Amino acid sequence: MNVFICSTRSDLREERDAVHEVIIGLGCKPVRMEDFGARPEPPIEVCLAEVRDCQAVVVIISHRAGARVPGSEYTYCNAEHEAAVRLGIPCYVYIRDDDAAVPGKYVENDPEGLRSLNEFKAKVAGRHTTCAFTDSANLAARVKADLERDMEKLLRKRVGPVPEMADDAARIMAEHIGRRGMWQFGRGLLEISDTPLVLREASKATGVVTETTTSPSSGATASRSYLE
Repeated sequence: MNVFICSTRSDLREERDAVHEVIIGLGCKPVRMEDFGARPEPPIEVCLAEVRDCQAVVVIISHRAGARVPGSEYTYCNAEHEAAVRLGIPCYVYIRDDDAAVPGKYVENDPEGLRSLNEFKAKVAGRHTTCAFTDSANLAARVKADLERDMEKLLRKRVGPVPEMADDAARIMAEHIGRRGMWQFGRGLLEISDTPLVLREASKATGVVTETTTSPSSGATASRSYLE
């Protein structure tokens, strides 16, 4: 079973390493950005492709918002979590206790970053039963207990898009992650849903709409253009 580790990196190195070891100890494969290596695709494509191939996602949130996807209001963590939810992949969310000691350099001080962080915390709290943690050892113990408890269920689960969310997944990825990232995410949906992916791009200058449809069975694409 593949388990994706979703979090900011510089402020959570110890926590990420601790969770990495827990996942290995459970006989699973940890998937994290530190091991991605060099690839020809943009980072967001790599992230979404790796999320798609996992059976569970561990989301760790502290006091940093993290880097934004270029041209998007989403951070990478937010985009990874969104992709997991829309693909029906179970997410286990751990949020740093507000009373836990954290070095000042690891606390968000940018107003926009703080807004993004608080919105992300509110979103995950509305979607999942979250768990507080204080440090790397405490986090590791909680992740181990939760994954051990659900291991049989996770191994049985067939990951697929959540029905009420699948229809607008491509649109959301287009708006918040960008066309290339949307393509990668959309192909992931195609592989498990048999639903053709239709992408539409409109030129404001000319009024020409280009529509591209990808076949779920062959991966072949067909395009047509028309005036809106």
